[in-house]
Amino acid sequence: MKYYERTSDESKYIYLKKQGEPFVGDLIYQIEASLNFHRSAEFIFVTEGKVHYTVNGEKGTVSKGEILYVDSMFPHSYKTEEGVDGYILVLSEFFFSFYRQQYQRKTFPALMLDKAKNAPVLEFMENFHKNPGDTDYDVFNNANLLLAMLSKAYPPKERKNEKTKELVYNILNYVEEHYQENISLADIAAELGYVKQYCSKMFNKAMGEGFRKYLNRVRVMKFTDMIQKSGNKRQETVLKMATDCGFDSMSTFYRAYKEVYGVSPKFK
Repeated sequence: MKYYERTSDESKYIYLKKQGEPFVGDLIYQIEASLNFHRSAEFIFVTEGKVHYTVNGEKGTVSKGEILYVDSMFPHSYKTEEGVDGYILVLSEFFFSFYRQQYQRKTFPALMLDKAKNAPVLEFMENFHKNPGDTDYDVFNNANLLLAMLSKAYPPKERKNEKTKELVYNILNYVEEHYQENISLADIAAELGYVKQYCSKMFNKAMGEGFRKYLNRVRVMKFTDMIQKSGNKRQETVLKMATDCGFDSMSTFYRAYKEVYGVSPKFK
């Protein structure tokens, strides 16, 4: 099950965490993630141990002194071994604006394994993490210093399937903004200037599921978030929330809920 992490695509979004640092409450941050994707680019910098990854269907491992790059819209997940250390960095398109001007439709290789070349990059990451900058301009400069270092060490190469990724991103974004409405893939295709059949083919290929199933999954997750925040599980409240999330019938809602969670919903 792939999850579109839309918050990572917000303007000027940056996420920089170190393995083992305090996270929320008593939680400690770990370089672990279930299958997700976003338009922003993501890096894993390994300073100790190993990180096992799945990126766009490809499985592998990056070890001490190595770097993993996850390009825009590539589904990815991570598992770590005991003793792992390192950094995870997510940068929105804002931080890539100058890079895109220079390299157009090029990007970094997924695996950056030259430990000698990576040594100064990892040292920079340690300083970047300690002091990312006080202003947007400071952070932008630090991010671009990092991209410059990586570009010198690993010359960017042509990006593949750029048009398809952009189309799928636009469909996902449309769903996030209009899931409460009575929408269809035909409506979205017309809005984006494509035929429905082409959009359906590209969406199914990228997501591994049909549009309607994905839309209902999004609605179920929005419903779950809404009801957890409200704490009210009375039947009439459930009915209203399901409707507010875009479901036009309770039978559709119950079926979609069971597909996502494997069990039928139980409410008062």
